Amino acid sequence: SILYNNHQYNSMYITLAGCDCSGKSSIIRKLDQPNFIILKEPYFPENIELLKTHHDINETISIFARDRAALYKLIPPNSNIISDRSIICNYVYQSLQLHQYALSDAIKYIQSFQASYIPRIDHAFYIYASPNTLTKRCNKRNEEMNMSKAKALNERYLQVLQHLQIPYTPLNT
Repeated sequence: SILYNNHQYNSMYITLAGCDCSGKSSIIRKLDQPNFIILKEPYFPENIELLKTHHDINETISIFARDRAALYKLIPPNSNIISDRSIICNYVYQSLQLHQYALSDAIKYIQSFQASYIPRIDHAFYIYASPNTLTKRCNKRNEEMNMSKAKALNERYLQVLQHLQIPYTPLNT
């Protein structure tokens, strides 16, 4: 369900969460779910470009938050959503950058940037790939990944999902 401006919408929100190069987008492309809106975060091309050039943690969190706020204004109430990435990914990646904070404090900090709502995730599919697989896939795409980073990201995904008590199904790719 989605909470927006203190109004609860009766809908289902499912997300595919996992490290870069884990296979989320490949799975989304194969889905044929006529009763769902398929999203990818970040959504707006200008924000995707900004994220490529901004390395300040606060600006990164802010860009994701603005993108999410604008995106969800476009979605009709009571829509069922399947999202390739979600705020879970922000919690994982940005909390690792906010290493001075405990996980719960990092999540609160990231939430403080969000608009008046954060979609409540009904179910997550945690798309897992081994650190070796992630490193190989990312290197093929010229994306930065090493074994240590891949291991830390995989561990943090499980920590975040468990901390937030989001029901999830792991899928090994």
